[in-house]
Amino acid sequence: MKVQPHFIFVVLLIGTITPVARPQLTSLQTLVATSGLATIAANSAGVFDLSFEKLLLVGLAAAIVLRPRSDVNPSAYCDAYPTYTYDSTYNLCYRSVKTPPLSAPDAEAACSADGPRAQLIRITDDHIYAFVLLQMTLNGIPNIYFQGKRLTPTGPFLYNDGTPVTYFRWDAGKPTDNTYIRTDTNTRLMDDSNGSTLRSYICAVY
Repeated sequence: MKVQPHFIFVVLLIGTITPVARPQLTSLQTLVATSGLATIAANSAGVFDLSFEKLLLVGLAAAIVLRPRSDVNPSAYCDAYPTYTYDSTYNLCYRSVKTPPLSAPDAEAACSADGPRAQLIRITDDHIYAFVLLQMTLNGIPNIYFQGKRLTPTGPFLYNDGTPVTYFRWDAGKPTDNTYIRTDTNTRLMDDSNGSTLRSYICAVY
C-alpha cells in the first residue's frame, strides 16, 4: 500500500505554524527530518510521483520548522534556572552578578555553567540597553561585560552563535582594537576591552 504524501505535507505545514516551546523542539525536529527524508527517498524510488514544486515545499517546510526559534518566551524555561529572575517587562530570564567580578572569558564561562541556554546578556536594542542600565543602578554595579567578541582586531563583533552584533552605543573614540565589549564606568556607553580586567556581568537565558 502506498503512503499518501498529503499526510506528510500536513505534518510539515502544521509544524511551521504551531508555536513550539524549545523543550519540545527535539521531537519535532526528529519527526520533520524523518518525514522529509522519507518523502524525498520515496519519490526517488518511485513510490511517489511528486513534482519539483512539491519536493521544494517539503524542503522549505522542514527548513522553517528546524530553524532556531527566537520567538519563544523565556518564561517557558526560566523555571529550570532557579537562581534567575524572569522580568515580563523586558521578557528576560536573567541573573545579575555584582561580585565576584570576573574577566570576560570567565564571566562567559560562569554563565554557561548555569545551564545550556545561559549566556552573557545580549544588548540588542535600546530596550535591553535600558534594562542593563537599570540593573547596574539597582545593584550598584559600575560596569559590566556583555556578549560580543571579535576574532581579529578589525573584525566584526559576534554573538556566541556567530551572528554579528548590530546594536552599539559606543563611547567617543570607540571601538579600538580590543576583543570584548563592556560598559564604560563613567558614561555607561559601550567600550571595547581586552577582557582581562575583572568586572561584573549579567547572565541571560536564550
